[in-house]
Amino acid sequence: MLQYLRKDISRTLLAFATMLWVGLGGSVVAIAQGPGRDADKPKPDFPGLDIQVEAGWDGRVEVNAPVPISFLLSNQSEQVLEGQLILTDPFTKKEVNLGDVFIGPASVKRFSSVQALTGWSDCVATYTDGDEVYWTRPVPLITGKDFSEDLNFLLFVDDGGRALQLPGSETPASAESVQPNAVQNSPTMSGGMAIDPSRYIPRQGSGRAVQPLSVKTWQIPQHPGPLTVTQGILFSESAKPEMLNEQQWDAIGRWMCLGGTVFLHDSSKEVLDRLKKAAPLTVQPPVPWEELSVHRGGGGSLREYSGKLFSADDPTTMQAVLSAAGKLSRTNILWVLDETS
Repeated sequence: MLQYLRKDISRTLLAFATMLWVGLGGSVVAIAQGPGRDADKPKPDFPGLDIQVEAGWDGRVEVNAPVPISFLLSNQSEQVLEGQLILTDPFTKKEVNLGDVFIGPASVKRFSSVQALTGWSDCVATYTDGDEVYWTRPVPLITGKDFSEDLNFLLFVDDGGRALQLPGSETPASAESVQPNAVQNSPTMSGGMAIDPSRYIPRQGSGRAVQPLSVKTWQIPQHPGPLTVTQGILFSESAKPEMLNEQQWDAIGRWMCLGGTVFLHDSSKEVLDRLKKAAPLTVQPPVPWEELSVHRGGGGSLREYSGKLFSADDPTTMQAVLSAAGKLSRTNILWVLDETS
């Protein structure tokens, strides 16, 4: 009897000790992890500071090409902010200092940089004076969207947040049930492929599908390199020379002569003159081509449209621009030089 009593006491003491160890261990772990969790929480931004940052174009980043990193900084405080913008790879801890940025009180500033980020899978941007972190955010580089060689890409530059209203696909879902020139607006199956409603699909044999990308003026780089992943740039009827700075217009003009195409309204004469001035090669007089007027310049062109880009009743102008964009070459002079070197 005494032997069984000893076993019961031993089991009770063992159970009590286990419960005590777990309780203390849990407390120790909680105490040890508590400060770490608080330290990992992002610090609040500097009061009155707002920064927008974008890598690549409308969610697409090509890390094997020059990557544009664009910032729009707004300081609504009463303090002059002086610091540096720094990019960090959180895995390799590699840092790229983009330079000094000064922002006066109640002011807005654009800042852009072109970086080689080959091998980077993630990125964090930080604005700091070295002692104080004013602002920090992750900048996605791997987004699941790429620059497919099966598509032509068209940058639509507009600060109003508008997206192009695509007229739909020209590819008939069935040759028996749809006329050859019919336009399909439903994102269903067409020719064995699922139609992406964000893309313009031309009729078979009439060019590549066109993927519009919406960008703001502050995202346009000051170097033509990042623009080489796209085939066209589209400006609306409201385009004005003051919407971009001198370096941005110069970058577009050089990109055009390398093989890019700019679409603009025929009423935007000041923008046309500014691009002619920015082009390092002579821009030729216009030649009519379908619904557009084409100015050749180097390896690319300026193309003027005359109708309304946004019209609920008449999609002719949009159709003409997208159809022309689908027929643009994907080859530019930089690629030719790279392939022959």
